[in-house]
Amino acid sequence: MKMKVLIAVLNWGLGHATRSSAIIEQRLLAGDEVVLAGDGNSLRWLTNRYPTLRHIKLPALNIHYAAKGSQVKTIIKQMPHIIKWLRQDHKTLQKILAEEHFDLVISDNRFTFYSERVKCIYITHQLNVITEIGLKSSVETYKPSIASRIATAIHLWFIKHYDECWIPDYAVAPSLAGYLSHIQGGINEWNTRSERTLLKYIGPLSRFGQKPENRSQESGVKSQESRVTSQESGVTSQESGTKICQDATYHVHSTSHEPVSTAEYIAILSGPEPQRTELEEQLLTKWRGKNYVIVRGLPCDTDTHGNGRLLNNADDETIAYLLTHAKHIVCRSGYSTLMDLQALGLLDNNDIDIQLIPTPGQPEQEYIALLHSRH
Repeated sequence: MKMKVLIAVLNWGLGHATRSSAIIEQRLLAGDEVVLAGDGNSLRWLTNRYPTLRHIKLPALNIHYAAKGSQVKTIIKQMPHIIKWLRQDHKTLQKILAEEHFDLVISDNRFTFYSERVKCIYITHQLNVITEIGLKSSVETYKPSIASRIATAIHLWFIKHYDECWIPDYAVAPSLAGYLSHIQGGINEWNTRSERTLLKYIGPLSRFGQKPENRSQESGVKSQESRVTSQESGVTSQESGTKICQDATYHVHSTSHEPVSTAEYIAILSGPEPQRTELEEQLLTKWRGKNYVIVRGLPCDTDTHGNGRLLNNADDETIAYLLTHAKHIVCRSGYSTLMDLQALGLLDNNDIDIQLIPTPGQPEQEYIALLHSRH
């Protein structure tokens, strides 16, 4: 049965938008009517990618970030504003549903975008929240602080308002998000005790899909030697077998047919300012005289710097081509970026030097960078 689906994404970098494209394209492939919702750069990215889809503008969070130190502390100081935004976002959905019928609402990390009127699904890779910065212990032996436990409890409280929570990771090791995506006691215990919310591992989500040769015949999980894993029949719930993405074959979304030349050094820059620009400036200095491309996704024209190029608004085809032909890759250790590298078969390719640099003050990215460190 064809459905009318509202898909809303959090505007926190572009990762929530890029990974949600896998869900959007699956729903379109199924013949569903899809309406997009969001704000800021995330909504702009989605509307540029899907210009024929209707979209709804949601309340903007508009928080500011610290230039240095813990982003967690900076965010805590803005809690009155954040709470106001959470209420606005929730009320906005109720208003939308009062005026228009939807069969399904999917929220990628918009915490309060749920309603009793319709089935609501929440997407997150962070069942556990980490608040500590400067992690020094091994990720395998990490133990959460009291602050992290409180943050996790709050996040799980929001999740419990949804009918389902989709986790874009693998249910068993080796997973991409590690501790972040695996709740204490496991999801079987959660699903047994839960009065409403059903947790499902659906496998990684990427705008690049999955390369067929990376797929495993064994429940979507390869051996411990490799983290590059996928599922035989697309992105599937590993607990219930529910197919989430019907077409997860390797593909790219192209909006341009202009050829792009390769470069030895590639940087994919994203995340909040001023940290994004600071990293770009560091790379411009470090890579002076080298053949490089920096993909930064800013709303301006492509620029050249000596042997290098600053590329803006690159489509999937261009980004995939650049990444798969590079010798050195620098990017933030955001989870969506990690899923993209995995989808392109690069995460465990020892012929390519990949440097994952966490956004300063973001514990989640510090953890992911440590988890996937090659040293």
